[in-house]
Amino acid sequence: MKLSRTMCIAMTMLLLASCANPSQSTYNDTDVGHNAVILFGTVISERPVDIKGTNSRDTE
Repeated sequence: MKLSRTMCIAMTMLLLASCANPSQSTYNDTDVGHNAVILFGTVISERPVDIKGTNSRDTE
């Protein structure tokens, strides 16, 4: 019984960890270009980010 509870906790922790964003500075190309939340105010800081994805252009 104790082993199955330990396995259940371990599996839950693994599942939750796999849902986490690997870095707060890395985004997919599908995450860029649209607003998730709009807040009006003053920009007080900025930071560089990495965008992972394909580098393609429309040739139309």
